[in-house]
Amino acid sequence: MAQSEARPASQSRRFIVFWLLSLLFLGLCLVIGLVGYPVWQVRQSVSRCKGYVLPDVAEYAAISEVPALGGESSATEKIEMYLRMPELVAPHKEHAVSILPACGKPGLGALLSLYDSDKPRIKAAVLYSLTHHDDKKAIRPLVDALSYTGREFRYLRQLAARRLGGIGDPAAVKPLSTLLAGDHVSVRLEATAALGKIGTRSTVAPLLRALRDKDERVRQQAEKLLKKFLGPELAVFVDGLMRPDQPRCMISKPKVKPSDPRAEEFFIEVLKTTQSVSLLFEAALALEMIGGRRSVPILLEKLKHKSADIRGESALALGAIGDARAKKPLEDLLAGEKAEEVRQAAREALEKIKKAQQEKQAKAKQPAEAPAK
Repeated sequence: MAQSEARPASQSRRFIVFWLLSLLFLGLCLVIGLVGYPVWQVRQSVSRCKGYVLPDVAEYAAISEVPALGGESSATEKIEMYLRMPELVAPHKEHAVSILPACGKPGLGALLSLYDSDKPRIKAAVLYSLTHHDDKKAIRPLVDALSYTGREFRYLRQLAARRLGGIGDPAAVKPLSTLLAGDHVSVRLEATAALGKIGTRSTVAPLLRALRDKDERVRQQAEKLLKKFLGPELAVFVDGLMRPDQPRCMISKPKVKPSDPRAEEFFIEVLKTTQSVSLLFEAALALEMIGGRRSVPILLEKLKHKSADIRGESALALGAIGDARAKKPLEDLLAGEKAEEVRQAAREALEKIKKAQQEKQAKAKQPAEAPAK
């Protein structure tokens, strides 16, 4: 009787163990299906990508690996899972990161989240990968990439400069300008081209500095870009800056569009940097035609220039601008100047400033007088 009761109990225990083992097996299969298989897929993709240098992985992956991983979103999820695995299970993670640019917007989001990684290889792969994206969200990492010094990161700086030029955000002008100071010529060429693509007023000063670069290719590229900014009528100024010792025709009353801030910035920088009297004179003449108020401080400085022509034309330019800040310096110039042509220019300028101030006051009174009518 006791034996017959023990037998069902033993069978019941074996049955429970069997089901527990079955559940464990099913759970293991599920884990392998949900985690192991995607990690294996990415590992296979990584092994195929290892034959490519990091910057070129994205072009190859876009053709073959992303479709094999199930499309952009699926590939991004699988790669993120792969990156969370230990190195023994998921090696060469930098190549996995380099597949993300081929994953479109999902890949960009993953890259930006990985940017703060404390692993140098991963972070370098992220920076290389972000050079494939034109999204403004990538600007900060790309700007940071420009600060990676050393020969081993030269190509990274080139790619980052090229991409920043493609994005075209003025926030990149200052960091790109620093590359012109002494980086490798290949990087300086990319930085110059990027500044030309951004094409704002703030790019004029670094491009003018690039005109004095020690490499002829950089100088020619800067010359081409500045001439494109200023147009054919003002290209003679760039020629003069490139070849100040060669004889050329002086231009009078250049046709400058007052609405183009790049032209004003160009002539301001010419006044700040060049030593050629003829170029200084022409720059002051051009600013007289533009009438931009941003040029007032540098024109006030040129009232003390040793050349009477520069002092006189600077005075006329200040008069054309009509800024009240120039009144006292022009009065001082008139009182102490010996050259009659400069004195005459100062008198004309003061008259124009006085007239401009009267017109300004008259306009200010008009709204108050309108209700009385």
